[in-house]
Formats: sequence, structure tokens, C-alpha cells
Amino acid sequence: MTEGECWARLSKLEAILEVQAQNQVAIFNQLRIIGTYLAEAELTDVRREYESRYKSEQTRFKVYSQSDEDGLIQWIAGKLGIENGHFCEIGVEDGLECNSRLLLQIGWSGRWIEANSERLTTAHSLWRQYLDKGVLEIQERFVTPDNVSDILPSDLTNSLDFLSIDIDGNDLWVWQNLVGSPKVVVVEYNAKFPPPISVVQPCEADYVWQKDDFFGASLAALDKLGCEKGYKLVACSSAGTNAFFVRNEFGHLFPELPLTALYRPNRYDLCYNPYHNRGHAPSPKVYELF
Repeated sequence: MTEGECWARLSKLEAILEVQAQNQVAIFNQLRIIGTYLAEAELTDVRREYESRYKSEQTRFKVYSQSDEDGLIQWIAGKLGIENGHFCEIGVEDGLECNSRLLLQIGWSGRWIEANSERLTTAHSLWRQYLDKGVLEIQERFVTPDNVSDILPSDLTNSLDFLSIDIDGNDLWVWQNLVGSPKVVVVEYNAKFPPPISVVQPCEADYVWQKDDFFGASLAALDKLGCEKGYKLVACSSAGTNAFFVRNEFGHLFPELPLTALYRPNRYDLCYNPYHNRGHAPSPKVYELF
């Protein structure tokens, strides 16, 4: 075989491999799309089953939250009669996906607290319009159980309509040491442990999540703390990521359900697939209220 024939065969082989690679990419993309639709269909079934069994009037949807927290927040705010409230969220990264972005965009005001300086640089750039208007404040702080009362003193905390804690670790301990009582508190929970298991990671002031299953507290542990602090658990996100508490004075506005009914297992596939593998990526551009 001549050198020219060798190069010709090599070129044909490369062409065949390229076609095969393209076919594999196409197949994987189709599988991803199919998986997305299946996950979204299952998420719809999960919500429908919950609403049917417990006659719940909860409204669940995602705009900018991790899964369907946006809808739950609107449902709770409506129950409490809050239209243009005041929020604080601890752990927002750059603010593109968090529990309070929608609140900010529909007229609420508040504060974001984040420890990652790189993400905060991006946040300051993305949300300059709100910062300039004075309706948003962004702080770079590493929140711990020891400093939370300094970062959020009681006069500020008591004025909050909504507080979200998502720091992948000392969430329970931070809430325990918080002085003051926001109307609504949302805390990330470790759904690996269903009720009645009540566990929490040891309190470590400098703890940083290592992206494994060791983080935070179980729902039962957070519910126990909530009862001690005068709060009622009223909902959990469908993906098993966030628990929603309201002050006891508003408890009568929500149905009485056992902890096992409110608990949702960790379904991160339902959290990410329906929203990140299909559709349009979130934009930092600001809508006008109309």
C-alpha cells in the first residue's frame, strides 16, 4: 500500500468516526430531552398526588428559584396579605437563581448576603439597577452561628417578611442563634433523612460544604427548632430542598398536616432536569412592572 493510499484510508476513517461521534451526540441530546420531559411529567404527578391527598391549595412553580419555591413563596405571601415586603436571603451566589429574585423583580426590597467574593462581583454587576435604586443591598459576609446576630440584629430581623437560609451546612445553627422573628423563614434541609429521624451536622463555624451528603439538618430537626422558636412548618419544595415556616400567629391560615405529609424526599433530578436542560437560560436583564 502506498503512502497516498494510507492517507486516503485514514481520511475515510476519520470521516466515519466523525459521523459516529455526531450520531452519538445526537443520541445523547435526544435522551437528555426525553429525560427532561419524563422528569417534568413526574414532577407534575408528584404535585397532583399531593394536592389530591391533602386537599392542598398550594401553588407551585419556578421562575428563578431552584425548583418550585417561587410558587410556594407567592402562596404564603398571599395568605399573609404581603404585597411589597422586605426580604433577606443568606446564600444567593450571583442572584440569578435564588428564592428572592422574583420578589425583588415584583416590587419587594431587601438584602442578599453571600460569602463568595467572585460571585458577588458578578452580582454587583448584574443587579446594579436595583442597587442604584436603593431597593437591594448586597453584603459579602461568611455567616456563622456566632456572627449572625451581628449581621442581622433583632430590629432588622423583626422587620423581615421573608428570610431564606441556604448555606449548605450550619443552616439550623444559624437559625437557632438568630435573634428576632421574620414572618416567614425558609431553610434548606437534608432530605436524605425522612421523619421522624432528627439529625444535624455538628456546629463548625468555618464549615464549607464538600459537595457530599454531609450537610445541614433533617426536616424533623428543623421542625423541632421551629416549634421552639414559635414557627409552624407549612410546606416543602417538591424536590426536597427547602422547608417553609411561618410564625405561629399565622399558623391558622394553613392546613394542619403531619410532618410525614409535608416531607418531600430528595429528588434533585426533579429540581434540575425540567429547568436546566430545556428552555431558555435565565437572563440578568430587568423587567418593568406594568
